[in-house]
Amino acid sequence: MSLAIHADGSGDLATLVEALAFVAGGSTLQLSPGIFDLPRTVELDKPLTISGAGRDETRIVTQADSAGIGFGADGILALSDLTLSHDGANPADVINIHAGELHLEGCRIEGGKRAPRQAFFGAGIFARNEAIVQATE
Repeated sequence: MSLAIHADGSGDLATLVEALAFVAGGSTLQLSPGIFDLPRTVELDKPLTISGAGRDETRIVTQADSAGIGFGADGILALSDLTLSHDGANPADVINIHAGELHLEGCRIEGGKRAPRQAFFGAGIFARNEAIVQATE
């Protein structure tokens, strides 16, 4: 399944949050230029591909506590041609991967926030267990 998601809500589904909840594993979400808001942590338990229109054109912005996106599934979460950033007030990782693989192509990850004297949270990408991260320009 492949869905087009537009920042103005005119795509196949109205929001990125709705699309992430709706799609089956193995699906592709094609994001238009614009800003997509993730107000809370989105925990993905299925492999997905999320593609933007370019890292200077498509932004996913999260204000979530602890992590913007969590991924813990067999398979690959593939992100390409977008920026994923955290701009919330509380400490958080931008992406927390605890199983499977994260593949990044042409992406920018920014804004992880660490609390003073805290040994956790605050990474752009936090990979644990046997998770694999692969990034290419």
